[in-house]
Amino acid sequence: MAGNWSPWSTARTVTVNPATPLAPALTAPAASAVLGDNTPDFTWGTVANGSTYEIQFALASTFASPLAQSAAGLAGTNYTPAAPFADGITYWRVRAVNVAAVAGAWSASRSFTVDTTPPAAPNLSAPADALVVTTTPAFSWAAPATASKYQFEYDTNSNFNSTSGHAFYISADLTTTSHTPPAMALGNFFWHVRAKDAAGNWSPWSLTRTLTVNAATPVAPTLTAPAASAVTNDTTPLFTWNAVAGTSITYEIQFATASTFASPLAQSATGLAVTNYTPASGFTPDGIYYWRARALNINLTPGAWSASRSFTVDTIVPATPALSTPADGAGVIGTPAFTWTAATGASKYQFQYDDNADMLSPVYTSAELTTTSHTPPTITPPSLPYTYYWQVRAKDAAGNWSPWAAARSVQINPATPLAPVLTAPVAGLATNDTTPTFTWGTVANGNTYQIQIANASTFALANILQDVTGAVGITNYTATTLGEGLYYWRVRAINTGLVAGAWSASRTFTVDTIAPLAPNLSAPANAASVTGTPAFSWTSVTGANKYQFEYDNDSDFSSPTYTSIELTTTSHTPPTISLGSYSWHVRVKDAAGNWSPWSAARTVTVTPVAPTGTVTLSGPTNSAIVLDPTPTFTWNTVTGTATYQIQVDKNSTFSSPDVDTNVVPTTYTPAGNLPDGTYYWRVRKVDVYGGVAPWSTVWRFSVNQPIPLAIKMSLSALSNEFNTGTPTFTWDAVEFGAQYQIQVDDSNEFSSPSFDNTAETTSRTLSDAMTNGDYFWRVRAINEYGTPGPWSEAWPFRINIPLKRLPCCCLPMQTSKTPAPRPSVGRASLPPRNINSSWMTVPASMILRSNRPCLPPATPRPSR
Repeated sequence: MAGNWSPWSTARTVTVNPATPLAPALTAPAASAVLGDNTPDFTWGTVANGSTYEIQFALASTFASPLAQSAAGLAGTNYTPAAPFADGITYWRVRAVNVAAVAGAWSASRSFTVDTTPPAAPNLSAPADALVVTTTPAFSWAAPATASKYQFEYDTNSNFNSTSGHAFYISADLTTTSHTPPAMALGNFFWHVRAKDAAGNWSPWSLTRTLTVNAATPVAPTLTAPAASAVTNDTTPLFTWNAVAGTSITYEIQFATASTFASPLAQSATGLAVTNYTPASGFTPDGIYYWRARALNINLTPGAWSASRSFTVDTIVPATPALSTPADGAGVIGTPAFTWTAATGASKYQFQYDDNADMLSPVYTSAELTTTSHTPPTITPPSLPYTYYWQVRAKDAAGNWSPWAAARSVQINPATPLAPVLTAPVAGLATNDTTPTFTWGTVANGNTYQIQIANASTFALANILQDVTGAVGITNYTATTLGEGLYYWRVRAINTGLVAGAWSASRTFTVDTIAPLAPNLSAPANAASVTGTPAFSWTSVTGANKYQFEYDNDSDFSSPTYTSIELTTTSHTPPTISLGSYSWHVRVKDAAGNWSPWSAARTVTVTPVAPTGTVTLSGPTNSAIVLDPTPTFTWNTVTGTATYQIQVDKNSTFSSPDVDTNVVPTTYTPAGNLPDGTYYWRVRKVDVYGGVAPWSTVWRFSVNQPIPLAIKMSLSALSNEFNTGTPTFTWDAVEFGAQYQIQVDDSNEFSSPSFDNTAETTSRTLSDAMTNGDYFWRVRAINEYGTPGPWSEAWPFRINIPLKRLPCCCLPMQTSKTPAPRPSVGRASLPPRNINSSWMTVPASMILRSNRPCLPPATPRPSR
């Protein structure tokens, strides 16, 4: 137990032989491999205890007659025979030999076939020799016996060495007897094929064939412009067509006066590198012409002509149109429709007007028109009736414009405006504003607006009080001061020609600046005391249409606690009023917006309302048994609650509650443990005024904690003497033990433990080294709720760290070996202690130097 070692035992001898090695695993060549190499490399895997390896070759799988290529004593895991194998099937295997020359089992054998005979050269099939093609063909050949792969070549040289000594094109190994290489260039080529068998032997190259690749005859281009049967006044128009596929393509274009193209015109051209052409000389005279195009390949082989198209050259302008309406010098209101007669040969027209007879800078020019009439955007004269000038010209299908027709003049008069729509004030308005503002909508052609205010609906001259025409574009007016009474108003628009439109429908309004009477308050009565927020009411007032209510905690209403919006009823319940005394009053407003004085004020005192709403308990459920001594109590939410009061008591009368507190949420967990036993609990609502609702139903529950049992230590798990200052203590787990607390003290009363630690494990190593001496330790379990079980018995132990042996010169001057005295009070009986554990520490100054080692004298242990 103290860590002392005995002497070594008597020695014995033993001989260890190496194990017999296992059979190696062959790796290459693969099983049944066919090889063109008659001296191939052979490899296998290493095996444990394999010192050397032996390889055998034979013509039969029985290995009855191993071949001369066999070998033994191979240090590595590979072998290449010096002598070649004859063509045919050969078998091979390998075994390992250990350092004691004991051979292991042979590996499973493998066979391989040596084949050094190449296949015959292939016979070429297609294309035929000396064939001329326009695209890259598929090349094919016949398969010779034993061939499994092929290689195809073509070159511009019959020696197949035009590219750094190699053919221009060499295929990869092919598994089929046909091959189409990437697109071949134009020119003359040579091609051949060779075959390879499974052993990798290549046949001679086949006979060579030749092939010529010429450019394809191009297709006919598609003409794009001018369009078929186009008519143009351009004598040198631009001609375009689509490009055709091919390399170094050129184009030829032909023109003729007949669709047979028997006599091409001088404008025709060849060798065009682009797909467009503009003749240098014009087509004359006017008339119909035909054109077509074709492509030529790199060999100048022409393709087919395109389909031909015709076009007409027309340089004769159409007749000038004759103007119709409006007549020259006519006067019109607003923008008129302008018309003219159709001109012979014309297909389009263009219209212009200007404010000057020279038409040099037209105010408006239309787009090209297809009709003989046009209404331009609104022509607005800059001031009074204004004269404009207009003209028209014609354009034919060839794009030739006629001269402009002689211009006509037209006088544009502004249209009579419509009646405006009145917007404010609304019809029948009553107002206390003696200078109200009037507004209306704009109307087309309305330049200025005239407003009249009268005291009679006839707007007779004697009844008109205000008659004003505003500035241009103004659609509002603020009246000068008006007295009390009923009024009428209307508006009309006037155009730039000073022509007035119709009057709008009239509206009435009333000016009223007399305030209504103050209302009489109804309820609550003056100085009344009410429970909760009351409904306030008052009497109606003649002519009133709105009311306003106020209350304040000060009778002077200097800063009202609450002021309502404008009300349409004679009663009002404001938002919740806090407890206390208040003053309140009401005023009224009539239709014109005049406010009455405030009514005489009343006072009211607001007292709290007893709250309602009973709490429903949720958990712990009624009659529940809970293990947790700090259970969580829950209940439902009750509206209007400020806090909840919860009581928990061992007595159903709640005479001395263990818990009596107010909480905001609908849940509560006690801060401290509730001792085991039966409890009763209830909850009630408390409102913002401190009023309480009835208690909930009383529920009962029991707390029954799972207390861990005392830990019992078996003698086999205990040690009473340690030769280290940080011993490790272990014990058995007990049911309900979530944590364990261990204490170490030099007294079995544990009044001041030198080590006191709690953790979740069932073993503990002292964190601080302890000095030699006698100690006690005990342990107890703690459940998951922090409640401890009883302590185990107090177990004694001793720390006995042996002192290092010193030379004789190191003995202290005083050599007494009397053990240190030991306390007898509060100590358990301990086993005998080594007397050396109580020696004194010797200062370095008392040590005498000596080369002679010595041991402390042996002294028997004193009996206890």
